[in-house]
Amino acid sequence: MILIDKLKTPVLVAGLGLAGLVGCSKEEDISKINLDIVNNKGELTESSINWLKARNVNIDSAKAYNKRFLRTGYVEDIVDLFNRGIMPGVANEYNGIRWFNVYQIIKLYEGGITPEIVNAYDVRFDFEAISTFFRGGVSPDAANSYDKDLFDTVEKVINADNAELDNKTALEYNDRFSADARVDLYANGVSPDIANRYHKSFSDDDIIKLHKREGISSKIANGYAGLNELYGFRIS
Repeated sequence: MILIDKLKTPVLVAGLGLAGLVGCSKEEDISKINLDIVNNKGELTESSINWLKARNVNIDSAKAYNKRFLRTGYVEDIVDLFNRGIMPGVANEYNGIRWFNVYQIIKLYEGGITPEIVNAYDVRFDFEAISTFFRGGVSPDAANSYDKDLFDTVEKVINADNAELDNKTALEYNDRFSADARVDLYANGVSPDIANRYHKSFSDDDIIKLHKREGISSKIANGYAGLNELYGFRIS
């Protein structure tokens, strides 16, 4: 006898006589069946169970899916998950700290993003952010480490990670520098200690040109800061 884990393994209903199910032919649209999906206890009704059986969905598995999958009033969600091999033991784990709809769960699952990976990302990151991070190679530990106020977009986090700018170093730059400016400075070899010495009238682009291209120290450059402010002189 072979025991099957119905929560994680797809099971087909064999030998089911579809003709005996009233209003449950595979050709019929569920909207025409007018089912009461769940009863007042939140359990699948006999009608919805028969409809699921007609589509070869194992009922024990169907009952094990999180009841929130029925919020839309349709059981197609369960059919979609089951037919794609996403059993309740897996599907339910995706909604550990945030809620994903069925479309998002399918995308995550088929994209190789497991529930363990998903739930490792901070709750502030939604489906789009997690998908983008995963494709871009930004791990949960890396994404979670960045200051949520300074790095307030997915792009800023990815840019910082790609530049290998860690959050601790990023926060050492003067507050006048934006997240993008800090990434640019760091990527061009300008550390927080060096960047912070330049007068506030110099932008990050100015500092990069002064320090990297022209070799002009902050001490010399700051001597011209007054001219910069008075006459609008820009470094080119």
